[in-house]
Amino acid sequence: MSLCDSLSVAIEKWLGERDIRSLSMLARRASVSYSTIRRIMQKETIPSQPIALAIAAIVMDSDECKKFIDTHFPALGEWREGTRDYKINPDLSQYLTLPDHARIIAMAATDSGTTRKAIEKLLGSEGERALQELMNEDVIFEHLNGRIEASEKLFQSIDSRHILSQISMWAKIFDHENVAKPAHASYEFATEGLNEEGLSRLNEVKKAHFKQIEEILSDKRLRGDIVVYAASFHNVLCDGEGGTDK
Repeated sequence: MSLCDSLSVAIEKWLGERDIRSLSMLARRASVSYSTIRRIMQKETIPSQPIALAIAAIVMDSDECKKFIDTHFPALGEWREGTRDYKINPDLSQYLTLPDHARIIAMAATDSGTTRKAIEKLLGSEGERALQELMNEDVIFEHLNGRIEASEKLFQSIDSRHILSQISMWAKIFDHENVAKPAHASYEFATEGLNEEGLSRLNEVKKAHFKQIEEILSDKRLRGDIVVYAASFHNVLCDGEGGTDK
């Protein structure tokens, strides 16, 4: 089955599961234009990897996403190996790139959850508005004892645009005062020209590094009330082809 066929079948199935669903709704949730989705359905275009994954993340369940990636983007198999999950609930994803909402979700997704007092201390009156929106959408809920928890504790996206938009958002709200506090903040940045061996070694080091970070975050012996976020990425700026006269 071709890429377009796989997406079309999945989209038709997704549409048929609920009467309120439409291609317009899918376009909004996947951040893909309506016309692009129509052309995919009509086999008039072959979507790029980011667009295909953005749509798949909405219309396929986790097992279907795994099969879809293995079939049409096998190179991503190594990247997704060992990840916690393969998609984010669409009701949750739309809030993860909004600063106030994302901070509340991050606080509520911890083992101990959070409270209205903690949210107000961090975000003030704007936090109360964001909190109410999240509760109205059942993204988070409040216990009778006042503890606030997220409906989902772990989330992972297969949509690179979604991941990078989150990284960009967290970078914008980076608390620079934390740099002066031991272990409270760090940042690194570097560029250089590498050969394929160097690029491969860089990737392995980065993967090993973030695996260690995830092991720390997953270790229940290290859990506490200091909420932290961490991110890692690298990308090839140019492959050098045609860059040198011969």
